[in-house]
Amino acid sequence: SASDVCSDPLYGRLAPEDADIDATISRVDWVTPLVLAVEIELDHPHPNGYTGGQYARLEVPAAVPARCFSFASACRGDGRLRFFIRVFPGGRLGEWLTNADRTGERLRVSRPLGHFVLRNAHRPALFFAGGTGLAPVLAMLEEVASLPAAQHPSVRVVFAARDQQHLFHRRFVESIVDRWAIGTSIEFVSVLSQEPRPSAWNGLRGHFFEHLGLLTAGFENADAYLCGPPGLVDAMKFYLVKRGYDPARISADRFLPSLS
Repeated sequence: SASDVCSDPLYGRLAPEDADIDATISRVDWVTPLVLAVEIELDHPHPNGYTGGQYARLEVPAAVPARCFSFASACRGDGRLRFFIRVFPGGRLGEWLTNADRTGERLRVSRPLGHFVLRNAHRPALFFAGGTGLAPVLAMLEEVASLPAAQHPSVRVVFAARDQQHLFHRRFVESIVDRWAIGTSIEFVSVLSQEPRPSAWNGLRGHFFEHLGLLTAGFENADAYLCGPPGLVDAMKFYLVKRGYDPARISADRFLPSLS
């Protein structure tokens, strides 16, 4: 989850190998007018790695209190991490990152936290992501893409964005699609809620639930994963259950703003 109200009751009772790890910011890029992709190199990798869908607390000592953000790439074991940070007034980490060139700055990264992970990497999966909720989805998909081709399931990712300026998934999904098994479906569908008219956009407009029949077709028995703002996630869960989805096969990760 990308929330600074996240908590883990075990966090204060960590074994030494689970302690925070010092790290260095290696790259900061704008991927939309409101979202940064931040790449970080740990001084040493997490002892036990992490699983796609989990998150970590990021803290800049004496500057930014600990905030929680989902890993946006799969664990490679080399200590290199990626996170998506939404920039908005009152968002401490986003404001700090944009106040100066932060390349080379130091920060602390917690052990991996959270349980929003793939229940079965071999089952068909339907993902609904909004904004930076794309981060855990990418981490999960990279993880599955690294499996033998015969184990790749059919996947559909539906991404909600405000307009075309905020579609940032394309630069991150090409390598995933290239590794997916030939003959096994992986598709990305975008739904834009505020795309101006007229425009060159020929895709879906509005909100997820306005197109549920189309978006769920062929994935009625898939596991569903919802990640993004609470309103979007809760509405999607409601409409999926209404369409007959088993609530036990719907996983949700609600992203809350990391305010001061």
